[in-house]
Amino acid sequence: MISVDTIKNTHDLIKNHIIKTPLIRSNYNDKVYFKLENLQKTGSFKERGALTALMKLTKSESEAGVVVASAGNHSQAIAYHARRLGITCKVYMPLNTPSVKIINTKGYGAEVIIAGDTVIDCVELAKKCNMTFIHPFDSNDIICGQGTLGIELLEQLDEIDCVVVPVGGGGLAAGIISYIKQTNPNIKIISAESDSCPSMSYALKCGNPCHVNAFPSLADGIAVRKVGDIPFNIIKDHIDDHIVVSDKQIAQAVVTILDKDKVLVEGSGAVAFAAVQQNLSPIFDSAQKIICICSGGNIDGSVLCKIIERGLKASGRLVRLCVMMKDNSGNLAEILNIIGSHDANVRNIIHEKTFQNNDTPLGIVRTYIEIETTSFDQIDNVIESLKNSDPVLGITI
Repeated sequence: MISVDTIKNTHDLIKNHIIKTPLIRSNYNDKVYFKLENLQKTGSFKERGALTALMKLTKSESEAGVVVASAGNHSQAIAYHARRLGITCKVYMPLNTPSVKIINTKGYGAEVIIAGDTVIDCVELAKKCNMTFIHPFDSNDIICGQGTLGIELLEQLDEIDCVVVPVGGGGLAAGIISYIKQTNPNIKIISAESDSCPSMSYALKCGNPCHVNAFPSLADGIAVRKVGDIPFNIIKDHIDDHIVVSDKQIAQAVVTILDKDKVLVEGSGAVAFAAVQQNLSPIFDSAQKIICICSGGNIDGSVLCKIIERGLKASGRLVRLCVMMKDNSGNLAEILNIIGSHDANVRNIIHEKTFQNNDTPLGIVRTYIEIETTSFDQIDNVIESLKNSDPVLGITI
């Protein structure tokens, strides 16, 4: 692990140029706390490592300019602080990078090149440039910078039981582990990742970093197909538990944080809380003070809409019913009245008679009704009442 003194010296180096982000107690549960790294200038914890790496460059390395590969947050952090320090910056970003991260990175003055399917592809391209390459996670300087977050956690809260950290390449988890485990080894550190790109799970299973298949995910910021060698060697011997969450659980976590605490985080930033919300580790049962690292808040508007809808559906607040009904006058009005009688709100209706599937018999119409609800119990009550009504012949969700 990186030494405590090294991390402390790094904190002294960068603390006047980053935000000491708030640590808040969540309204969701009074034993859950959020470390709001989404409130850094560029919207994520990446500023800590990025600034550390930039400030430790030699004169010749700075004059050559820097080049990075990232799905967005590392790129933005490097671009912002490189411009502030007068260093030329080039960024390679994968093809599926959210547009908000591309726009912001360009806005900070970097030259942006969109190429490659993954961050790993971009790393290979970036290394070919005649510039100083700064790796997003597989670097002692980066890990050391991320470890400064651990200093703040211990300053902001006493008697911490566990810290839950989102993991992609592993730099953040390795940094926090390095500081906290050497300062207070009784604090449990839990890593969490998306099942769309479970690179840490495979690395822990295989005993070394290995490439995994990646699928589109709400947690694009941690969709790293291979964890870093340096962070893995720190994490593997000191992590207390590792959790994998689904996109459905991530979406629900984003909505819960937004509803309960009025804080907007991106999918990657909600992964830690998703693990806690689903109670996926036995460590959570006895813990009284759980810190979830909200690692970032750079979320594209169109993606946010999808996340909110998925989160509402996952929590029983939005449902789409397919209702088979008799095609008689007044039947649709009767069905809507039944829904209204349960205080559910109709959001959208598709009641198409002409262009129906060929398997729909004549005299029957298939109607799709999207309903805003408050719970799964309310959904069940609406469905039960509809099934018992005369016009309805069948319902599916």
